[in-house]
Amino acid sequence: MTDARFELLGVHLDSESFDRLSVPLDDPAHVPFALPEGASFTVSLEFRLTSPVDGLVYVDSRTIDECTLPAETTPLGSFRAGGPYEVVLPPEKLPSGRHARGTYTVTGTFLDGDGRTLTQETHRFRVAHQDRHVSRSFTRDAAGTPTGATAGDGP
Repeated sequence: MTDARFELLGVHLDSESFDRLSVPLDDPAHVPFALPEGASFTVSLEFRLTSPVDGLVYVDSRTIDECTLPAETTPLGSFRAGGPYEVVLPPEKLPSGRHARGTYTVTGTFLDGDGRTLTQETHRFRVAHQDRHVSRSFTRDAAGTPTGATAGDGP
């Protein structure tokens, strides 16, 4: 269901933990993409309007393992016809830990000021474990053997 006034052009995730990721909007199978647990990121929404929209709101609803999480509602403001517009949502942090890992289904809904749905997009992502590399300082002795490191530690 898409209102003729609204055209969603792109949804992007930006983070220092991973490269900019464009969410596939034309993937009817909703194949999940992997994101590292605990990563901080922002969501960018890009859209175009054919007529003005007052009180545009974005609602982010998520489920994991058939458990629905509380929806996040973000007021975006009022926009005149035109675009493309790009709105960056407040930063968020992915959960971490064994119980947070899994596949999340996200439904993003754009509503006008009267609560009418302009469009909806659905995508899936998987929160995946990411090995954390610990760096330890050490030196080498005259023979080139690391000192100050435990067995199995590499340079």
